[in-house]
Amino acid sequence: MRPTCCRSRQATCRPACYATFLGTEGEAYRFLRRYGVVVYFGFGYLAQLSLMRRAARTGALPAGVIAALPWIAVAVLGLGLANVVAGLAVPDPAAKDRWENVFEWWLGLLMVGWYGVLALG
Repeated sequence: MRPTCCRSRQATCRPACYATFLGTEGEAYRFLRRYGVVVYFGFGYLAQLSLMRRAARTGALPAGVIAALPWIAVAVLGLGLANVVAGLAVPDPAAKDRWENVFEWWLGLLMVGWYGVLALG
């Protein structure tokens, strides 16, 4: 296992590297954007599902919060699937990019909203 200092250094270098390429165009930006979206949205969603499962099993959260979180998770899943369909159905690259931006921002809003509902519990 790596020492904590190496992990914390990596944790600070990766976002700094990503931020360095913001506003640029080309393959490096597209790669970093795809990587960032997949890692943040994918692993964030899996973490949310895991927490919901554990909270439901242990009763660690109020029933209202446990009931609300899956609705947000289903909406996130639906928007993710809609993003995939839109990516396949829209032939124009500029329009495809705009739709991806719309879906990513709504997904981000829902995921942050999920944490907001969790905080209310």
